[in-house]
Amino acid sequence: MFQALNTRRSDIMHAYPITNQARQQILHRRLDKKSRYFEVTNEILEEFISKLHDVSSLLYDIRAIMKPLLGDRAAAAKQ
Repeated sequence: MFQALNTRRSDIMHAYPITNQARQQILHRRLDKKSRYFEVTNEILEEFISKLHDVSSLLYDIRAIMKPLLGDRAAAAKQ
């Protein structure tokens, strides 16, 4: 999950502005070596934020197991 999220983050961060056929400025990103592209839309950003929240929660769960004292402080800080 973390690796997939990191890949998507790279896609978003390395997007570049172009003018689309409707003469609007949009963010565009090359998807693969076959020259396929995608537009960075609000939906993509919302999905990324949602998954980022999920990964963050899971990392806090792991942290609570590995370092219980830190996990308790982190859980208290989240509230």
